[in-house]
Formats: sequence, structure tokens, C-alpha cells
Amino acid sequence: EFVAMFMVGLTDPKQVLPVLDRGLAILLLFLGAMVIGIALWTGYRMVLPLGRILVKARSIQKRDYSHREEEAHTVEEPSEWSDLESTLHKIGRDMQSKDRSISRERGQVETVMGALTEAVAAVDKSGTMLFFNTQFAILFGQGKRDARLSDFVRAPDVLEAFRETLKNGTPHQISIQLRLKGESSPRHFSLS
Repeated sequence: EFVAMFMVGLTDPKQVLPVLDRGLAILLLFLGAMVIGIALWTGYRMVLPLGRILVKARSIQKRDYSHREEEAHTVEEPSEWSDLESTLHKIGRDMQSKDRSISRERGQVETVMGALTEAVAAVDKSGTMLFFNTQFAILFGQGKRDARLSDFVRAPDVLEAFRETLKNGTPHQISIQLRLKGESSPRHFSLS
């Protein structure tokens, strides 16, 4: 528009300034649109990988490994984001492998413990039951989640032997007669 006006002979500065103002305004709008476009494109390029990384990190935290197949092809080009994404992929793969191994070992231990004819229970330092086998459940009952040893056995000698074992780190063996629920006469137990 500016060039066309000069070609028709606009030489008066009062006529040229509005044309220059309009041209400058169009140029500034164009440059502004380009800056906004570049900013949006750059933001998108940074936020999209970060979003994928956050999704992967949260799924690994929840031990949800269902996203692993798509992880292999989400990295577009080498960058810090792709390095981080690749590292998270490896961490997820390692955790899944370890979870499988632990699950397999837990199943083996439960099978062995369940096959024992003796009653076996694992108890933490606070007295909360961690595990008990089938024979223990038959003799002393199932109990609720987070049950304590004292919920199953109320004999002070047994509980004191347990406390002494924790305190000194030395095993205790005691022989005791306990009356089980629903039975009229006590049974003889040898406890370790």
C-alpha cells in the first residue's frame, strides 16, 4: 500500500504518515502473531514430553505397568526429556521384574509354610501378625487384618517370651498348656 501511494505521487508528509502507521501496525501484528506462534510451539514441545513423563512416573509409582508397550516409541528426538523418559522406562521395567520376582518368592514361601504341620506365625516388633500358616489358623483362628499376637494368644508366658526375644535377640523356647476356643481341656504346646 505504501509503495502504491508513492507511485501515484503522494509527496505530502501528512498523507504518507497514516500509510506508514498502517503498514507499521500490520508489521507489528504479523511479528506479534509469529512470536505468539513460536512461543506456543516451543511450549507445546516442552510441555508434551513433560506430561508423558509425569504420566509414566505416576504409573510406575502405582505399579501400573500397562503403558510399557507405548513407551518404546514415544521419544521423538534425543534431548534431556528423552533421556529422562528412557530412564523412567528402565526403572519401570526393573520394578516390574522385581515385583514379579518378589511375588514368585512369596508364593513359594507361602506354599512351604502352608505345608508345615506345625503352626507358624510371623510377627513384627510391635506384635502385629505379618503372616500365619493354615495350621496356625486352624488352631488359633483367622483373625482380622492387622491383628496382634495378643489377639490370638493371651498367655502371659508366651507374650513375655516374645518380648524377651525381641529385647535380647535370643530365641526362647517354652512349653505351655493352652486352652483353645471351643475346647474343654487344654492342649500342650512347645513354642519357639
